[in-house]
Amino acid sequence: MRIVEIVGDSYAGGWIDVILSGFRARGHEVALVVPGEGPLVERARMMDIPLFFRRLPAIRDVRQILAYVEEVASWLKNWRAEVAHMHLFPGCLWGRMAAWRARVPVRATQWPGPLPLEISSSRRIDYATSWMDTALIGGCERVRQYYAGRLLTWRKAYCVHYPFEMTSFDPALDGLPVRQELGIPRDALVVSLVAYLYPPFTRSQVRRAPHLGGGGIKGHETLLKAASFVRVKRPDARFLIVGDGLRPDQRDSYPATLRRMAVELGLGDRVTFTGFRKDVARILAATDIPVVPSLTENLGGAVEPLLMEKPVVASRVGGLPDVVQDGISGFLVPPRDPVALASAILRLASLPAGVRREWGRRGRIRTLELCDREKCIMALEDIFHKQLERRQNR
Repeated sequence: MRIVEIVGDSYAGGWIDVILSGFRARGHEVALVVPGEGPLVERARMMDIPLFFRRLPAIRDVRQILAYVEEVASWLKNWRAEVAHMHLFPGCLWGRMAAWRARVPVRATQWPGPLPLEISSSRRIDYATSWMDTALIGGCERVRQYYAGRLLTWRKAYCVHYPFEMTSFDPALDGLPVRQELGIPRDALVVSLVAYLYPPFTRSQVRRAPHLGGGGIKGHETLLKAASFVRVKRPDARFLIVGDGLRPDQRDSYPATLRRMAVELGLGDRVTFTGFRKDVARILAATDIPVVPSLTENLGGAVEPLLMEKPVVASRVGGLPDVVQDGISGFLVPPRDPVALASAILRLASLPAGVRREWGRRGRIRTLELCDREKCIMALEDIFHKQLERRQNR
């Protein structure tokens, strides 16, 4: 098949690399449509992936949107695309229109998470244009349910989790060197949050999605508040905030705000902001309890710690319940609830080490089942093949 990945953000994570390389490894021709230069483009060039650049239009500029649709549609026709596979708002919406305009036989939008469907304005646009797609794929069960519950889209609804590169996550890694590097005692309780430091939404964004008000979407503020409760019961606890802003313009003000908050909560000597780290597996090896207190999420930062056989405390939002099974491989708590988060951390910390290891082992097995590269690529391939056959048999 000739498959075009249309991605709405040139800073998209490594999951798109796994998709591109996975399709290519199975003998398909792949190309990439992106808004402009960025880390994704650099990685795609290293894989020698054909590229087409088209800057995303403003969401309210009809003239720009029509121009985008026509230009991308023309390129899709010239490249003779058989499958258009769209990701990330708003590029997926305009890509969906372009693929329909170009009469690409298979048009599949795959949402990495439920956020665009939780915001009223983007949800309305999506529902108004979803008829253009031949498949609507959720990156988690929560997204599939959005479409499965609607009369006009239930036949198109699928769930395929995003594939993950798992080779670097070895549960046998020794975490002691990282503890020594960061000045953390060998026997201290280490709680970590590994995530980009996305800044809080603007006031206008919050009006459209009230559940995202009051902090960053990864829940850093919730963890810091929970940490002030945890340290009362566990004075030995240390907290790691691992990550930085995704883009250069996000790497100053919000991290500084979180550092001030830690000081105001009396956590200055208990919280370590590591900044960006390439050695996430080693950080997790040094961690006792990873947390994912997001306000909205796909699978988020739960995959990596589960692959490291670490039980996880996560918010009960989006796709996190797909991988974190409550009372089996971790605990699920309400979002934006620092008391519940602190309680779950302490409950998990109180379990015998052997029980935590068993929970972590179950989590790894579950994650391998859902996010295995070959399994996910083959599931997408099966959807695309069946739709192509259906089109050819008409």
